Order: sequence, then C-alpha cells, then structure tokens
Amino acid sequence: MNVEFLLCAYFISLFVDWVFQNQWQANNKSNWEKENRFYAISALWQHSFIYAVGTFFGLWICTLAVASFILQPWHVAVLFGTHFAIDNRIPVKFIMKLKGITEEQMANPRMDFMHIGIDHRLHEMVLLVMAFFVGA
Repeated sequence: MNVEFLLCAYFISLFVDWVFQNQWQANNKSNWEKENRFYAISALWQHSFIYAVGTFFGLWICTLAVASFILQPWHVAVLFGTHFAIDNRIPVKFIMKLKGITEEQMANPRMDFMHIGIDHRLHEMVLLVMAFFVGA
C-alpha cells in the first residue's frame, strides 16, 4: 500500500470536495425526482468532474513537491466514477436502510450528519483501495 498516496489523496480530496462544490451542486446532485432529473445529473456530473480533476491535480503537485508515487490516467476515471456513484446518495441510502433507518427518518434534517458520515467513509474506502494499486 502506498501510504504517501493515501495521505495526500485523503487531505486533497476532502479539500476539493468541500471547497469547490457550490451550493447549486450540493442542493441538486441527489434530487432525483422526475422533474429534477436533468439538474441532478448535471450537478452530479459537474461536481464529480471537478472533484476528480481537482484531486488529481493536487496529487500531481504532491508528486512534484514531496511524494514518490506515480499517477496514472485511470486515477481520474476512478475518482470521477466512484464520486458520481457515491454522491448520488443511492449507496448511502442503501447503507442507512441496512442500519434500520426508514425513508421518513432519512428525510429528517437531523440525519444529515449520517448522510455525510457514510458518504465520506465510502470515499475514504475508495482512496484506501486505490492506495494498494498506486505504484511508487
């Protein structure tokens, strides 16, 4: 496992995910009602693209400055695809259902911390798995 990659990817991805996501993307990326589907896909695509490219660019800067891992084009594809899959909230809601949380409970704003917590644990697992495949 490449620990340098994992540490750099973790901090850079958190920064990019939170700082470069605008309010419109956050409000629409998981709003899958029929009349909003176009906006959901657009917001999710934009956010996932910015996340993948921004994280990759930050990792590239790390390789120039301090790190000794080798970046590959597949890293951008994995970052984009997994972010798109996780941020649409389908896997997050699936995990919440496994925990016994009802749809009504999920809709409660007090459960937002659970949505965010599960979302970020899934993103962290992606980075952890990627760290096993990143060469030095």
